[in-house]
Amino acid sequence: MSGLTAIFGIGDRSVDCAGLLACINPLQSFSTHETQCGDNWFAVSYPTAAPLADSRFYSDDRFTCLLAGDLVCDGAVPWQEFIQVLGDVEQDRSILQGLQGSFVLLVWDSQDQLLSVVTDSFGMQPVYTSNSAAGLLLSTALGSFLREKSANGIVCEEWLHEYLFFNYPVQSRTPVNGVMRLKAGVIYQFDARTGEERSSQYLPYVSSGKGPSSRELEIEEARSLFGTIVPKWFRTGSDVAFGLSGGLDSRAVLAALPESDYKRVHSFTYGIPGSTEIVEAREIADAVGLDHREIFLRDQFLKQLPELLYDTVFLSDGQQVINRSNLPLVYGSLGSPENPVSAILTGVSGDHLFRDHISAWGNVPYLVSADVAAMHRHGRQRLNRDFYSSLFVKQFSKVEALIEESLDGLEAEYGTFGDAEAYFRFLMYVASPKYFGGQAAIANQYSTFRTPYWDRELVQFSMNIQLGTVGLSRLKDAGKDKFLETTLQASVVAANRRLARVPYTNLPIDVFTSRSRLPYQFHRAIRRLKASVLGRKRKPEEDWPQWYKTVLADEIRKLFNKDCLVKEYVNEDFIDRQIATTDIHWLGKLITVEITLRLIANGWKR
Repeated sequence: MSGLTAIFGIGDRSVDCAGLLACINPLQSFSTHETQCGDNWFAVSYPTAAPLADSRFYSDDRFTCLLAGDLVCDGAVPWQEFIQVLGDVEQDRSILQGLQGSFVLLVWDSQDQLLSVVTDSFGMQPVYTSNSAAGLLLSTALGSFLREKSANGIVCEEWLHEYLFFNYPVQSRTPVNGVMRLKAGVIYQFDARTGEERSSQYLPYVSSGKGPSSRELEIEEARSLFGTIVPKWFRTGSDVAFGLSGGLDSRAVLAALPESDYKRVHSFTYGIPGSTEIVEAREIADAVGLDHREIFLRDQFLKQLPELLYDTVFLSDGQQVINRSNLPLVYGSLGSPENPVSAILTGVSGDHLFRDHISAWGNVPYLVSADVAAMHRHGRQRLNRDFYSSLFVKQFSKVEALIEESLDGLEAEYGTFGDAEAYFRFLMYVASPKYFGGQAAIANQYSTFRTPYWDRELVQFSMNIQLGTVGLSRLKDAGKDKFLETTLQASVVAANRRLARVPYTNLPIDVFTSRSRLPYQFHRAIRRLKASVLGRKRKPEEDWPQWYKTVLADEIRKLFNKDCLVKEYVNEDFIDRQIATTDIHWLGKLITVEITLRLIANGWKR
């Protein structure tokens, strides 16, 4: 794991810092650094065996600096430049604005007793804080706060209610009362002499600007940007594990990578044996000659699944739906504690940038709730009173007021959801960090986590063009257009002669890059005819409805027994209904909440 835990304590100089950190630390193997600050003390822990550990830590007589997560840069981390920028508010902060990755930077100034924390562009790396009379606790893992003896372990009800409506908390709240999550693109500072906390935005939100004016120019710039950006994310100093799917997101990344770098790329795909994802990813890996690994979700996985449910919540701090329980197994099989891979790269989330969001879902489940999706499609709507009153019953009026207040706050900050640009900002700064940040937290238990699709320059480009998310979403009244929404990424893929030969959704790549729709429509008709005659269907990579009914049936019964905690907040009849109908959306969320409540109650222990 590449996380950190830091404590500033007031008073008692005889405290055993290493012992205290050992009690609350989520890392299995870590080093500790401590400094005295007058009558007070500061201590920080970080993983001993993290990839590139030497460049992640810096210390001298005055400063202690640490990098958690994954900063994408050439050469050593420029700690002296960061120290200078963070120590003087008048300094030019352009060096910070150019940083890329899923990271947090920490700088402790023992002379001025000032702690500075820098979060990444989109808040992908979770960073939590809690300030009390006893001092400050900061960590990339929520479990640290519940292991710390003074933590009250009280559930934040507002978090729970927001989670059940949005699929995540939309504010800075966390499941634990009094513990907050830092926002994206901010410099947070804690003055230990005064106890004052302050936060300033060093990165503005992305917004639409003038971009290429024709399809040809947009395709040309996309190819150029991918060719410039993608290789930087692969510069890790060693081999790379690359998540490969059958879709266009990972193909576009591969297409932009120089073929000379393929020898360092070890691709992997997970899924049910024979699933469409497994088969298509194998074809892509064979086409470009990648060293490819298939991680099957079969007997070994199914035996571990009840335990992995807890792992998923445990590692992602209760902000990841339980239906990603395969990720600890998948990421854990890519390296070892003694020899972690230096980077896990993935093409996930390209649909944020190059897909039409008229349906407001994209390719990623649970990224936005159906309610928020409806707001984007149809404008502001009130809650579905019948449904949510059946869920919350007596608490409904309180929950309704909270959700309405949250919606007002979101729209005041990001804009009305019915506007394509405002909705995209909501996706990038609110929805996606909570969803993909959970995956990053899981990945970071084993190594670092990267995706070029979170490069700020690429995101800005997607807002400026007609073939990007915002441009296509503005055409929502014209109806969903799968041909247009695929054009840009397919054009990047088509530039790679080997990848261009591998069909996408059983259609040749060049039908998506043609100026005419006729080849696309013709091949789709042929595909439908073949499917009808041969009876072919896509085989899913996961089968959660079946797993809930079989291997998880006993675990679900145990979770929702007469002593279950979630029924204090949710109608018991509603829970029984989701179990009976095996609604994987709501059942997954209810399991996540129940396990989170239990972890909070027992101090984040199993």
